[in-house]
Amino acid sequence: MTTSSYGLSEDGGHTDGAITGRPAVAPSARVLTVCLTFLREGREYPCDLPLEVPGTRSDSD
Repeated sequence: MTTSSYGLSEDGGHTDGAITGRPAVAPSARVLTVCLTFLREGREYPCDLPLEVPGTRSDSD
């Protein structure tokens, strides 16, 4: 995973930058969990985002 974020936007509402990931997920993957930690005013705020991988079926199917 590569991240490149820097500085606040003019309104302070977001950070400029990008996040990319390699290698690709395995063909059998159903969910990709992205774990991000945001830093604001010296405090860390972790956030886990489970993303369904396109082309897969949910466990209930």
